Amino acid sequence: MRQPPGQAFFVAATYEPKTFVIEDGTTVEFSVDLIGANQPDSFAVLSFIPKAYPVSTLTGYSVAKDINDVLLAKGLNKYFYDITEGDWIEREENIRLVLSMTGSGKSVEVTTRVLDLENDFQVLFEETVTDTAGEDELGHRQ
Repeated sequence: MRQPPGQAFFVAATYEPKTFVIEDGTTVEFSVDLIGANQPDSFAVLSFIPKAYPVSTLTGYSVAKDINDVLLAKGLNKYFYDITEGDWIEREENIRLVLSMTGSGKSVEVTTRVLDLENDFQVLFEETVTDTAGEDELGHRQ
């Protein structure tokens, strides 16, 4: 895909056959393999977005990776973290993004991983956060 000069664009694919729900004591996990990226300044994003929200809002949990960042978001410009250092730096091919969410009462434990497809799924990055039922104090990316 090529974007029009000077214009950002957003492309998404959704899965409709089944509705996934994060419930107490259950884990929902998604993964996607990134075989190659051919656009500068682009992110590969894997999201869990409840059907009640349009995909364009990214209202849900999203792990995103570009050449310099791995981040976990809970909506546009609402970040649990934006990590810029690690073994995954400059890896834009042959990696797997994993987003795992486990219900725990009214909270959700969210684990994100970046795995190396060329080296027996070696973990290049892993981070776990707990999203509580209270108000979120999330960072904002400029």
